[in-house]
Amino acid sequence: MKGKRSVLLLVLAALVLSSGCGWFAQNSSWDDWPPVRRAVFVMWIYSAQYDDYLRNARRESLTEAEKVTLREKKKILIEAYPLIQVYSQFAQEGVSPSAELEAQVLSLVTRLESLTLQRIGGNK
Repeated sequence: MKGKRSVLLLVLAALVLSSGCGWFAQNSSWDDWPPVRRAVFVMWIYSAQYDDYLRNARRESLTEAEKVTLREKKKILIEAYPLIQVYSQFAQEGVSPSAELEAQVLSLVTRLESLTLQRIGGNK
């Protein structure tokens, strides 16, 4: 998984550098974003969620609920990775991915974010 993460981060860096840094500051809707911008955003969230998973999986004092959440997060990360790679490949070619692929990727990313919010909310 470490090699895959490195490739993902390299692709992300290349896309960000090739498209400009002021990119995320623009006010626009998702539908207005070009495919490359969407892919960078999705890969950024995936990478952040992967890092969060690794950081929490290394903790020694996990509750049973946290272990369940981490197992679910791992399943989603594994399921999402190949779809995000395909999604990113379309973006690199300047082609919009199918609505079905985009919906699958966004659903998985949303589930990852939801698990993180549940975990954070549960620690109050």
